[in-house]
Amino acid sequence: MSFASRLRARLRPPDAGALPTTEARDPDPEAAAVASEVPAPAEEAPRAEAPGPAPVIDETFPADDVARYYDEWNERYEAVFGDVYQHLKATDHDELLDHMIEVAGVSDGERLLDAGCGIAGPARHFAARRRVHIDAVTVSAAQAERARELVSEQGFDDRISVHVGDFHHLEDAVEGGTYDLVYFLESLVHAADPAQVLRSAFAVLRPGGRLYVKDFYRGRSDDPAAQRTIDECVEATNRICHLTIRNTEDVLGWIEAAGFEIALSQALAVPAYSIADGHEFCSRYDLDVAAGRDHTTTYYLDNLEIVARKPARHDEGRAAGAASEPAIEVVAAPPVVGVRSADIAGRLARDGYVRLGPCLDAAEVRAAAEVFDEAMRTADRPVGDEWFPTGLLPDPEVRSLITERLTEIVAPHLASIFEPDVLEVVRLDFSVKPSSPASELGPHQDYSLVDERVAQSLYLWIPLVDTDEVNGALHVVPGSHRFANRIRSRHVPAVFDEVLDLVGGSSTRIECQAGELVLMVSGVVHHSPPNRSGSLRLAVHGIVKPTAEPLLFYYADADTPADVVECYEVDIEGYLRATQEGRPAGRTPDRLEARPPSSMAADRYRSGLAAVRDAR
Repeated sequence: MSFASRLRARLRPPDAGALPTTEARDPDPEAAAVASEVPAPAEEAPRAEAPGPAPVIDETFPADDVARYYDEWNERYEAVFGDVYQHLKATDHDELLDHMIEVAGVSDGERLLDAGCGIAGPARHFAARRRVHIDAVTVSAAQAERARELVSEQGFDDRISVHVGDFHHLEDAVEGGTYDLVYFLESLVHAADPAQVLRSAFAVLRPGGRLYVKDFYRGRSDDPAAQRTIDECVEATNRICHLTIRNTEDVLGWIEAAGFEIALSQALAVPAYSIADGHEFCSRYDLDVAAGRDHTTTYYLDNLEIVARKPARHDEGRAAGAASEPAIEVVAAPPVVGVRSADIAGRLARDGYVRLGPCLDAAEVRAAAEVFDEAMRTADRPVGDEWFPTGLLPDPEVRSLITERLTEIVAPHLASIFEPDVLEVVRLDFSVKPSSPASELGPHQDYSLVDERVAQSLYLWIPLVDTDEVNGALHVVPGSHRFANRIRSRHVPAVFDEVLDLVGGSSTRIECQAGELVLMVSGVVHHSPPNRSGSLRLAVHGIVKPTAEPLLFYYADADTPADVVECYEVDIEGYLRATQEGRPAGRTPDRLEARPPSSMAADRYRSGLAAVRDAR
């Protein structure tokens, strides 16, 4: 039995008075005249636990019709409803929206999509309460223009982007697969095809992302006379407000059919709801739904909120007939040597990363950024649109300038963390992430530096700006170095195209303040979304390896036997040169190693994650 079927009998308040209401204002004569034509419900209308069959709904309004409606009436909506367009409107919008933040789990650093945003009132509230980035989509050009004005007035241009688009096809308005939360606040009711809208929402959410729907639904009664009154009120509201009030179980079914897992469906508990506060608006529409009787609203509409989740491991499976790679057991990672703290060393060996907190102060952060500016001027190179490490800049003098100057700034802070006779910082560079859709850095492992059967190398990472999901926060897969490839280089790639959803669903986001230090084992799987902040996201990163271990470079090309890779011992300049140019000139390999799989398969990834969890 589906969630929708199981919950059908308990989705409504236990009786018609379950939702608190405000005391109605005296309606104006026109509204009262309209209201008087609608029969009032009984004072205590019985509500059966399991109502009769759901009414068939066949009238809908296409997106262009809804756009024209709001283009024409947007000013009136704002005059009556204020910032938050809700036909079932709360007497305290702040309370409603704070409640939603809590129930939907909105957190700092997340990317939100407001589907049917009106004039972005909720989006502006969320941006004021949380450090989030929001894409707000409306089908109405008039609403979008007004929303942008208000966003600018409140100073949220850097965190709220308003788009004109049809939420039946959100992927045409925004970039898919990146959102933590998609929400509909009394907007799904305008959908001509709710099932398609929900499929579109599913597509633009990241694995593990959430859906929040707050809307009103057709009331239900086993009393035929009461149901006729409900249906008349619903049909009048639909006709006048250009919407389609649905049956609760239909919407729940569409949510599940889209692929979501429903976590919560409940009557909205925030007091108080009424249509009376909008009676002036209603009367000018000749709204024949008792505009002034608060209890009528709770009688013919059920006001509910729904929270659902996109599965973290949603994947289509491997192609039919494709060979399944055998499951892999987790390896016992070599110990991390040269780290003064046994606790930090143990966490690095187990999890593959550790966040150590503040390292550089504000002055040092500025000094490091100035090194980058000087280096780029010297290199006479544009930053471009894609992520890049300065260690691969072609000019060796620029590379030397960077590592020497950064060493002066960073090295004094590392003495308390590393034993200098055991661990050496091979070089320091910048990780450069421009503000561009092309700046995304997909799941990857950093290149192997040592023989990872016997030793571990490290990467250090220090952002020079605060990082969050908007500007491309670092994400790691804890423990992944223990089951992923141990041999990696630019010429021996380890790719994760088959498991992108699995990686997204098993990653931990690390949001840092400028100057914080993160240490990672070289083999841990990590990634970062594109930087959409409008500013460069710059970080210092460095190569750290055991002093006693040789620096290794792995290589393979068409001349290399298919089942092996070539291994060379090199110094750091030889490593950087070979990374860019290929096989070291005039050299024969110091040894040959078995070639690892070039692509991570889903079965292997799942088995590795499970083994890591068991080992922990």
